[in-house]
Amino acid sequence: MVQCVSINANGLRDVNKFIKFCSFCSENRYEVVAVQETFWSPDLIEDYKKHWNGIIISSCSGTDRQGVAFLVSEKYKNCVTEIKGFDGRFIYIQLEVDNKTIDLVNVYAPNIVNERDIFFQKVGDNIPKSDEIILLGDFNTSLSPLDRVGKHIEDKAFKRISKLLDDFNIYDVWRARFPNSRVFSWRRIIENKLVQSRIDFIFISKMLSTFVKNIFYKHTAFSDHSFVILNFDCSQTERGPGVWIFNNMLLNDEHYVNKINDLILKEKECRLFDEAPLIWIDNLKYKIKKETQVYAKDKKIYRKI
Repeated sequence: MVQCVSINANGLRDVNKFIKFCSFCSENRYEVVAVQETFWSPDLIEDYKKHWNGIIISSCSGTDRQGVAFLVSEKYKNCVTEIKGFDGRFIYIQLEVDNKTIDLVNVYAPNIVNERDIFFQKVGDNIPKSDEIILLGDFNTSLSPLDRVGKHIEDKAFKRISKLLDDFNIYDVWRARFPNSRVFSWRRIIENKLVQSRIDFIFISKMLSTFVKNIFYKHTAFSDHSFVILNFDCSQTERGPGVWIFNNMLLNDEHYVNKINDLILKEKECRLFDEAPLIWIDNLKYKIKKETQVYAKDKKIYRKI
């Protein structure tokens, strides 16, 4: 299983911050780390490579601002190939894992709408037509009213990124699994008010959805952005203690059966039921598994009382 994360670090030029960042990623076993806003220059990267146990692949701007990078762990450093990068806003690598070639693209979108619109078009011109894409980073755009405190604006940059997702058959896997939830990946106090939005995403090809084990956001002291964490496993068979076996005896439990029926009816209200039934059924199986595990654990505890 590969643990892939994305984070806007709000600058990593300070060597002490970078050392702490590397230690944190290593301790949490983050194996592919996509970073935005590194503020690095090429000469700085050469010096910083000694602090990361693996390899660093990056794109810098000419002003020592912006900057994107992939930090790849020792485990996978010989499994990656750098393809291209530009403007300190785009870096594209390929990861060979379990006989698959995953196209990993890390982006940092501009704040200004017109520039962001042009950038998203450029992203579309530079990523492959592939069934195995993971596009991640800071997009500086919310995708729905649930993703923002305040007004969600569907400007031309929003329309451009939405079209890009459709054109490349990729989707927001977190939103698909949590269609009605709210979580914010960026927060800041502006004029004594807390402003929050979800603008950091991991988009994946729909063909990769069955390999996703989980995806979640994790707050950090390193930045006003959160980590987005994706765990995926492209192996054909599950190994070790991770295998889950459904207890058929639960089908004789009327309360459990009613809970699962209610869950299915609720999930049918999700737009993916009509728009992307294969993704919908994968998400449903995931939620049934989680609901079953919680129910079985609670039932076991109740019996002991």
